[in-house]
Parts: sequence; structure tokens; C-alpha cells
Amino acid sequence: MPYSLFDSVRKNMQEESSEEENYEDIPVPESLTCAVCLDLLYSPLVTRPCCHTFCEPCLRRLARPNPTHTQCPLCRRVIGHCMPAPELGSEARERFPQIYQQRRHFELQHSSNHLPLPWLRNFRFGEVYENGQSWVERARGWKVVAVMMSLNILGIGLLLYLGRPVKVEPDPHLYPASTFSLHNS
Repeated sequence: MPYSLFDSVRKNMQEESSEEENYEDIPVPESLTCAVCLDLLYSPLVTRPCCHTFCEPCLRRLARPNPTHTQCPLCRRVIGHCMPAPELGSEARERFPQIYQQRRHFELQHSSNHLPLPWLRNFRFGEVYENGQSWVERARGWKVVAVMMSLNILGIGLLLYLGRPVKVEPDPHLYPASTFSLHNS
């Protein structure tokens, strides 16, 4: 029995659906999975100070109630700052383009761009400890701190000395005294 146009279209649709099912069955590695939505990372961000990775829309939705006191869903530390992770985003787009496009379509329909990201005021400047080190340890010890303070004090003293007004007296050999006298009439 010869194939009709309907049979060939049905066969093509079955082949395409079986390809999609096989593609959906490929497991997404844990490094490309968001711990909040358990889906492929979409526009990934790395949280600081804990360095966990989540989708940008997921972090925005988490921060909605209180962006300045949002806790990391994995370790419960307060998120101070979010940094983009473009290499993870590129890997997710290249390895799983179909899943990424589905997620992109969803995010375009349910935009969260109007929501703030988690942050702490003065997080970058106010950290006393970074990687378990105090600021003295990061400066390589008290000796370095003392030398730097001494150089700063000397520099300030030198600027004050050079910036003071200088009293200039005219040379009597070049200028006669009559040119500098005041005439009282």
C-alpha cells in the first residue's frame, strides 16, 4: 500500500517527538542545576560570600520580601552580593539548547526583572573577614601595617610643610628700599 501525505506527516511527527523525548531524558548535571527550581541554570549568578550558584529569576523571587536580608537556600548565610557566572550560562545554552529555550520562554512570560536582587549595604567594603583572614593578615602582618601608617603620617607632614605660606623678603641689593616704603601723605 503506498504512503499518503498524511502517513508521511504522521511519521515525521513521531520521529520529531521521539527525538524530543530522548533529548529530555538526558540528565542535566548538578553543576548546571539550580537548587531552587531544580531546573537548568538560566542567567546564573554566584552568591557572595558563600559562592553558591542559582538562576537570576530564582534569586529575585527569593529576595522579594526582604532583599537586604535574603538567606542562601543552601547554607542560610545572608547573601551580600550576586556576581554573574557567564561561563556557566554559556555552557547551559550550548549543551541544552532546547531546555534553555523553554526556560527562556517561561521567563519572558513571567518576568521577574522588576524584583531586586539580594544585597547588603556596604557588603564589599564592610567585610571584616574574607576567607577566614582578618585585614591585618591580608596586609601580611602588623609590621606592614605599621610601615604603611608611618609612610602616611610622613606624607601628610610633608604636604603640610610644603603647603605652608612662605614669607618672602626682598633682596636689598636688587630692589632699593624706597620702592617698598609706604608713602604717607
